[in-house]
Amino acid sequence: ARILSRLSNPGIVKVLKYGLIENSIPYLALELVSGLSLRDLLLRNLSEQKVFNCTEALSVGRKIAEAMEASHAQDIIHRDLKPENIMVQETAEGWNLKLLDFGFS
Repeated sequence: ARILSRLSNPGIVKVLKYGLIENSIPYLALELVSGLSLRDLLLRNLSEQKVFNCTEALSVGRKIAEAMEASHAQDIIHRDLKPENIMVQETAEGWNLKLLDFGFS
């Protein structure tokens, strides 16, 4: 929680609060992120026989890379990067995304 709370980037889920309940049970409160996981979006598009066009695919890839760059700049490595851990939301301006679950234990 302390490590993730150091990150401040629009493409990375925000830590709102963390600590211990009754001095023994850890908790972590994150911002609520709406949308679909990238996996669910890809599966939905597949079932509807849709694909990302080149511009959309590059936009999503660029935003993932920018969020990863921000975490690496803080010496934080995402240990579980996969489509299930990327939330996407389509807006009029394009795709917004948030990286979730950095795989800390």
